[in-house]
Amino acid sequence: MAAARILASAVILVALGLSPALGYATTHVLLGLAAVAVLVLVAASAERTAHPTPSLPVKGRVPAGGDSTISPQAQDGTSPLTGEGGRGWALHAMLDRATFLFALAFGLIALSALITMRSPADLLPLLGFSALLFHAPLARLVGGIDLSRFAILGALVGLATALFYRYGLGMNRAAEGFWLTDPYRLAVTTLLCATLGLGTWFSRTSASAPLPLEGRGRGWGSIGDHRTSPSLDSSPQGGGSIWRWLSLIGLVAAIGVILLTGSRTALLGLPALLFVTALCFVRRPVLIGAVIAATAAVVAAILFVELPGTARTRLIDVALRIAEGGTVSDAAINIRLGLYRAGTELFTANPLAGLGWTSAMMEPVRALLTPEQLSWGQVVHLHNDVLQFAVSGGVLGLAAWALILAAPIVGYLRLPREDRSPQRLHALLVLVTGALVLGLPDTFLAAPMTLTIYVVLSAAIVGRPGSPPP
Repeated sequence: MAAARILASAVILVALGLSPALGYATTHVLLGLAAVAVLVLVAASAERTAHPTPSLPVKGRVPAGGDSTISPQAQDGTSPLTGEGGRGWALHAMLDRATFLFALAFGLIALSALITMRSPADLLPLLGFSALLFHAPLARLVGGIDLSRFAILGALVGLATALFYRYGLGMNRAAEGFWLTDPYRLAVTTLLCATLGLGTWFSRTSASAPLPLEGRGRGWGSIGDHRTSPSLDSSPQGGGSIWRWLSLIGLVAAIGVILLTGSRTALLGLPALLFVTALCFVRRPVLIGAVIAATAAVVAAILFVELPGTARTRLIDVALRIAEGGTVSDAAINIRLGLYRAGTELFTANPLAGLGWTSAMMEPVRALLTPEQLSWGQVVHLHNDVLQFAVSGGVLGLAAWALILAAPIVGYLRLPREDRSPQRLHALLVLVTGALVLGLPDTFLAAPMTLTIYVVLSAAIVGRPGSPPP
């Protein structure tokens, strides 16, 4: 179906290739495309129900038109959009564990919002989590698509965007104070793109043995399992080699964006994402040990490197001051420490359903901050995913956060062994590790933009669209 091909490419292009430039608008564009995907799936199901004969011919009978060749979909009753065995995408969604976990997470968030609701307007923030309900149609649409080449484009777009903000608009930090995005969103989306772009190195020819959680069969993007994914099953002398070297340029671009934005969160997330990428490369235990040792050395070195920002601060100095009970001079770190103390106190006081998901939940947080911390600037969230879910939704919110993190992992483990390719595993580890690490000093899953991207990428990684159309 031409419409499905175009729509699938558009979804991944927005989620990866254009999200660094689109900023907050990424959420609205992706939700709009997801709604269109639902309409396409419903239309495909309705057409299949109304005209079953062409797609499910009677055994031994030549289809109308005289063509004796019967497509694979016709033989087994599958459709790239409506599911396997002709069951339909809605029934398939109910059987999909990842979709179920995402929907359950949304249900817990909605339940906590209902418990704390004071007026119907208090339910409006649920729209920011609505992407959790679109996993099923997105998985049928973009499942199995090759993310790496879109991701390389996104890394380059991120660098161009950061250069425009820094030198075109003359900002001290790229995207700082801009209405469309912020330094953190620009840096982390570019970082995710760059590390996902390294997936070009995990073609079937580059892996001599399966990883611990992967299958030995078809490689992601090289098996023709998606109507839009280009082949990665190329020799080092072929076109795949060009994309592999371009992925390294994308990584350099991400480092440039981190420097231009001064995002410390992205700087701390960089070694974590490179660590999981390196683990996907190695096969022997001695090499795994070497990767772990090298990563530990990099993390230790970061403790003694001055972090970018308005104040040059070393993490080791911050840790020592906290251990001594002293104050931290760096404003960004000081405000976070105040937010974490306030968030912990408010969660223990409201453990079941929290304070609600509206911006009003930040008022008691600000009341617990010092005047010095309040003078740092406008405080709109807790700069930590765990605390944001805990204070907003209580235990229900924490459970929702855990389910969102677990959903792609469970979906991957439910894939047939032959579909657990090295590239899928790498993308899964980058996605989940990125969401976990990048959500510790800031909000990732609690922010609509990055949550929507997370759901779309999960759908691409664990989704199975069925046989490609003829």
